[in-house]
Amino acid sequence: ATMGRYYCPYCDTHLTHDSAAVRQQHNSGFKHKANVRGYWREYLRKAAVERGLEEDAFCNATGGPAPGPGGFGGRFGGDG
Repeated sequence: ATMGRYYCPYCDTHLTHDSAAVRQQHNSGFKHKANVRGYWREYLRKAAVERGLEEDAFCNATGGPAPGPGGFGGRFGGDG
């Protein structure tokens, strides 16, 4: 492993050049943001399972779609 290369644990990759501009560009990228969201979503899901929370409670607590009629969630499966 070469010193000075930045490793992003969310993307499991090393950036070729370690500079503030490269890190900023990487961190603002679509894939990186999706990886960060996925990591924390899975982290929270595991924490909910460990506490014995049902998945419906997890979705409601994290802003995910709540189940509605016909299997649709969110604003399309709503109450009204």
